[in-house]
This record gives sequence, C-alpha cells and structure tokens, in this order.
Amino acid sequence: MDLPIDPTMEARLLEFYELASARAKKKFGGADEQWTLLRFEFRDDGPRMQPDFSSKQYSIHLSQHAYTEWQQARPYTAAHEIGHEVIHTLAPVTLSDDTNLEEGVATWFANDFYEAVCKQKSNHCGDSYRKQLGLVSRMLRNNSSAIQKVRRTTPRFRDVTAEQLFALKAGLTRQECDYLVEPFPGREL
Repeated sequence: MDLPIDPTMEARLLEFYELASARAKKKFGGADEQWTLLRFEFRDDGPRMQPDFSSKQYSIHLSQHAYTEWQQARPYTAAHEIGHEVIHTLAPVTLSDDTNLEEGVATWFANDFYEAVCKQKSNHCGDSYRKQLGLVSRMLRNNSSAIQKVRRTTPRFRDVTAEQLFALKAGLTRQECDYLVEPFPGREL
C-alpha cells in the first residue's frame, strides 16, 4: 500500500537524499551517473531501493514505520533508511545480488548519516546486519578509505573479490573477506 507524500515531505526527503548522496560519494566514491532517482514511496515492502534497469531510474521505498514517525514530526527513521538505500544507488543491482559487504557498508553509512543529520547516536541495526556492520566498521577504522579504494577499480560491490578486500590490509582475516563477498542472506533493517 502506497502512502501519500505531500510536496513539503517530498522536498525534505529529497534534501535528505541529496545530503546522503554527497556524503556517500565523498566517503566511498562516485555513483553511476547514468542512474537517477525517480521517486520516494512509503510502502510495506520498504525500506529498499527498487531499480528499473530499462530506464536506469530507481525508486526508494521507505517503511510504513518511517511514515508514521514522519507524521509525528520525527523524520529520523526516514533519514536512516535513506542513508542506507543511498549506498545501493551508487551502483544499482537487484536485491538478490546484494553482498554482505554492500549491506555492511549501507548499514554503517546509514548510522553515520543519521548521526550527522539527527545529531544523536544511532542504534539502528537489525540482527541480520550485525556481523556485516561489525566487519565493515573494523575495516573502516583501520583504513578509512578502504571502500573508496576498492570502488575505484570495482564500482559494484557485488563484483568486489575477497582478494581485493584482503589486499587492503584493513584488519580483516581472509575468512572475513570471503564472508563479505558472499550474497547477503537477510532483508531485515
């Protein structure tokens, strides 16, 4: 079920999106410029990024929970969800092509963006994202430009290899690098 978005809400969502996009590009490298945002939707299948490969456009579906909070003048969940989904817009793939690395980066960035915009600590992390977040957090603590370095030669997260991650010498074991390039098993945010 789609929920209505008024022009004021749409403008604010777009502001969050533009801020998150600029921040993500600075931290992790550029996006595929052929792709553009089509619209935001609040849906029961959110949060997720829905790509249309034929038009090279995507919609960002936000959760009904984010909508409810927004109606109560609390845009925090929407900001967090936009932060997460913006990572998926850097090089769009289908949901089944997400890797543990991409979801870990998306969760790390969602928390980073939330804290920057909302000026409070984020405690958003579903159980199925905890391990990915922990590994990416450690990697970025040890080498803050690790993701950006990898994406210079391999823009899509799904194409990153364990060898590339291990070569960064960012504090991860080879086994942890192998795990990060595996398909992401869960869909809970």
